[in-house]
Amino acid sequence: MDIDGPITGQDVERAITAGETRRSSSAWAEDAAVDAAGGRLLLTLSSGAVLGIPLAAIDAFRDVPPADLAGLELGTGGMALYLDSRDIQLDVLALVRPFIPVPLAAAVTASRGGQATTAAKQQAARLNGAKGGRPRKAARP
Repeated sequence: MDIDGPITGQDVERAITAGETRRSSSAWAEDAAVDAAGGRLLLTLSSGAVLGIPLAAIDAFRDVPPADLAGLELGTGGMALYLDSRDIQLDVLALVRPFIPVPLAAAVTASRGGQATTAAKQQAARLNGAKGGRPRKAARP
């Protein structure tokens, strides 16, 4: 968003709306904890799902002693993990992506796209309805 001159209330509202739209369409973590006994990073996602990622699968943590992992913090609105003592920054989506099967992710994305209600989609449905709607399936013998 390019802004020339002073920022107005309308500019702020547009920025808030854009941020809410972006946040609602992406995964972020609401909590992160290290299960040292199980050797996993536990991420509680915005959807409520808890994902346990093996620490061995996270290259950045390979040489980090378990005691140092206690300093792991969420940042950037739940979009990143930080371990300041080791100068490590990790993107939550990049951590989660390898553990979500591609066909499943594609199916979820397609489903959400199909649920979208736009003015163009409503107009097309009305025009199709005026033509008699969806054709009936032929009866099977």
